[in-house]
Amino acid sequence: MRNPSIKELLDNVDTTYLTEQDKAIMLAQAEASQYALSVVKSATAWAKNVVVSLASVLKPVNTAHS
Repeated sequence: MRNPSIKELLDNVDTTYLTEQDKAIMLAQAEASQYALSVVKSATAWAKNVVVSLASVLKPVNTAHS
């Protein structure tokens, strides 16, 4: 099951009171917001990977022998 695109979601909204220019602006703003959110999501995932890899490198090794 795929997620519907922004355009498909906005096509289901009643926009009879909007001009074509207003519809185009609404679509552009929605796509820009979606892109910004995906950038933040990717940056968060990257930061998490960096923190996890640094934590594993900096973890003290127990050098005591049995």
